[in-house]
Amino acid sequence: MEHKENTGVLFRNKYKEKDSQPDYKGTALIDGKLKEVAMWVNTSKSNVQYFKAQFQDSTKDVEQGGIEKDQEIKKKQIDDDLPF
Repeated sequence: MEHKENTGVLFRNKYKEKDSQPDYKGTALIDGKLKEVAMWVNTSKSNVQYFKAQFQDSTKDVEQGGIEKDQEIKKKQIDDDLPF
C-alpha cells in the first residue's frame, strides 16, 4: 500500500490475545519515513473512551516499494553462508 505524506491506515488486530497487544495496527508515512502504528482503545476513570497510539520506525523500506528489510538481511546471511 502506498501512503501520501502524513497519512496512514489502521486495521483491527485480529490476532490480539492479550490486553497488552494493540486493538489496531497499521502504517503511516511521517516526514518521509514509514512508521508502524499501534493503537489501543481505552476507557478513562471518568468512563470516557479514548485512543492511545504508539509509533515506531517500520521494518519496511519506503524507497524500495515496501520490500521488507528483514528479507534483505536474511538473503545476505544466506549469501554469506555459501562457500563459493
